[in-house]
Amino acid sequence: MLAVVVVALVVAAFGVGAYYFLPRAPKEIDSVAVLPLANATSSADPDYLADGITEGVINHLSRLSRLRSCGCDWPHISAPGIPLKEV
Repeated sequence: MLAVVVVALVVAAFGVGAYYFLPRAPKEIDSVAVLPLANATSSADPDYLADGITEGVINHLSRLSRLRSCGCDWPHISAPGIPLKEV
């Protein structure tokens, strides 16, 4: 009887140890937010290119059936002088 209890405790200890210490598969990503790209040049001419790339990324991600994509088209995000942490 004592041997059965000891074996049960050892098996339970291994199970708890495996649960806490073995690596687990990462959670699946089911949504993504796409922030607009910023124009890093001093010229305002390539703004349309940054907007087009952002829209293209959003459109391509929205075609994936298992992924929800959210495009954020906020003009104040791409405004210079606003730190990304404040967004």
